[in-house]
Amino acid sequence: KIGKAIESFRKALKIDPKHTDTAICLSVLLNDIGRYDEAKKVFEHANTSIAEKRPGDDRAVDRKFSVKHVELADLYYRYKRFDEAIEEYSKAIQLDPKNLEVFIKRSKAYYKKGFVSRAIQELQTLKKENPGYTRVRIQLGLFHLNQGNVLDAELEWETALEFDPN
Repeated sequence: KIGKAIESFRKALKIDPKHTDTAICLSVLLNDIGRYDEAKKVFEHANTSIAEKRPGDDRAVDRKFSVKHVELADLYYRYKRFDEAIEEYSKAIQLDPKNLEVFIKRSKAYYKKGFVSRAIQELQTLKKENPGYTRVRIQLGLFHLNQGNVLDAELEWETALEFDPN
């Protein structure tokens, strides 16, 4: 069932054009049935994908490394080594920018280090980009309260409750 195999390989390459194993298999199959020019194009594309692919292009692997950076950062934070914590949280964010909780953790480290404006600014940016993320509003409220700014704290918490009554 060569026709179905070719069709399946092509579908797989539409999903992930850089999946080199699939491209190589398709190239070999096309070559075996005498479609040399087509096989050559597929192989050249696979070869280009390998050259362009940088180490660390795998999101699942990046997330695993990110988790380890967060664990290390949490340890630094626990022992009040805030510079190192901030550095590790930043590495985690680079590897997994969708993990919003890490932004909050980094802002707490900035706050503890005495960079209050930077901590609040980071959370304001996060809030602007993710308005429905209530955890950022709760933390912002805590920062405002610690600064004696009760009105802004209440505003953040009331808005958080509007998004999530629980």
